[in-house]
Amino acid sequence: LGIVVIVFLICLCPYFCISLSGQDTFLNASTAAFVICLFYFNSCLNPVIYAFCYPWFRKSIKLIVTLQILQPGSCQTNIL
Repeated sequence: LGIVVIVFLICLCPYFCISLSGQDTFLNASTAAFVICLFYFNSCLNPVIYAFCYPWFRKSIKLIVTLQILQPGSCQTNIL
């Protein structure tokens, strides 16, 4: 959980620093695009972080992707 929070802060701090300082009118287009892309990049990184750090998440995704979740008795599957 700590890794997710650190990545969240790294990705969103530039956006909030610029927004809260009121200097968003002085940004050029490339800087604004970079800050917004970094803001959205956090959403892309979360599943990757969970997949690398949490084995229960990997097992759950495997069950969903292989459609084993649709088989009878899948509600008793132990993912931990």
